[in-house]
Amino acid sequence: AKLSLDPRNSIATQLAGGTGDASTRGVVLHAYRSAVFERQDEPMILAEHTAGSRADGIVGMDVFSKRRVELDFEKHVLSTAPTGTRIPGFTTQSGLLLEGNLFVVHVSLQGVEARALVDTGSQYTVGNPAMQAALGMHPGDRRLRGGGYVQGITGQRIAAYVADVTGLSIGQVHFDTARIAFADQPVFHHLGLDRGPSLILGLDQLSRLGAIAIDYPRAELQVRPAQHDATEGQFPQLQ
Repeated sequence: AKLSLDPRNSIATQLAGGTGDASTRGVVLHAYRSAVFERQDEPMILAEHTAGSRADGIVGMDVFSKRRVELDFEKHVLSTAPTGTRIPGFTTQSGLLLEGNLFVVHVSLQGVEARALVDTGSQYTVGNPAMQAALGMHPGDRRLRGGGYVQGITGQRIAAYVADVTGLSIGQVHFDTARIAFADQPVFHHLGLDRGPSLILGLDQLSRLGAIAIDYPRAELQVRPAQHDATEGQFPQLQ
């Protein structure tokens, strides 16, 4: 509504979200800019939900596809730099770029190697059923707490169980404990992450780092440890 977009100039499209698909409309913005990017004739999806956040919209990482983008959680600053930029204090880990600039890296959770989708648009870190099974947490396990759900941009909710797991390693950074939700989200199947232990690495864990950066042309994740011990709980718990 704030953009005063004419729905007659939109086209029907299908939105594939983390918790399901939804029919929606798409438009083209003639000018799309912020302090860190400027785009022309940018396609945009009209969505009724923003994955549980209070934001007016979600910026896709495609706007940074030719650059290095950094999220500094300690300073609350987003910045970009040319690809290949090296900043002291960061360690680098190679990853894999999927379609749509979705970025996957290898992590370790309680000694189990897993593929992790780095998702700064997700409030929570979610493991797939294969991850849950690899950790030996079968249905009825006392370590699993039910009654929660995960919700994506389409507004659909999926039941989730939550557990406190020991030992999460992201690159060279290690956390002794991590709170993980487990849910069979469709996004795991869409991206081929259902064949083996996988995670959606959300902001609840990423924000425990001092900063992260993704160099998209080089397919690299760069992480900087926090200056002080970071604890969970910066984001609301699963409802």
